[in-house]
Amino acid sequence: MFGGGSVAPLVQAGKLKGLAVSAQRRSRLLPDLPTIAEVYPGYEVTIWQGLFAPIGTPLAIVARLREEANAVLAQPDIVAKLAAAGSGDPYVTTLAELAARIRSDHARYGKLIKDRLCCVRQRASGSCVPSPACGGGLGRGHVQWQLQSFPERLAD
Repeated sequence: MFGGGSVAPLVQAGKLKGLAVSAQRRSRLLPDLPTIAEVYPGYEVTIWQGLFAPIGTPLAIVARLREEANAVLAQPDIVAKLAAAGSGDPYVTTLAELAARIRSDHARYGKLIKDRLCCVRQRASGSCVPSPACGGGLGRGHVQWQLQSFPERLAD
């Protein structure tokens, strides 16, 4: 799977045949490509980015950051630049919607991540050869904190 921006020009030029997009909606860049969900209902793999602040950041500052970021993401030239880069439409949400998305993705991908990080745990005990495929340079404590604590810390 590749980001739309990396392959869209090749598909548009006919040098690469696109089969489908993994998002919920068809791509503005490649509107003739169906979504995978059109063939496999319920399928969705979406790349998204979020703007986060440290725990304990005053809510007034968080609100101001959200307001400013949302204002930028509403600008037509920014929307066009994101679309041209293959990023799709801006993913603007409320705090509650973002928390729900993170929880949903954690539920959906948590087992996969835990399975892939098995090697990290083995490496911590000296029984695994490090490789990028099994977690690269992540330390066991860091990984466990992320997997076990992150969704719950959204409420903080």
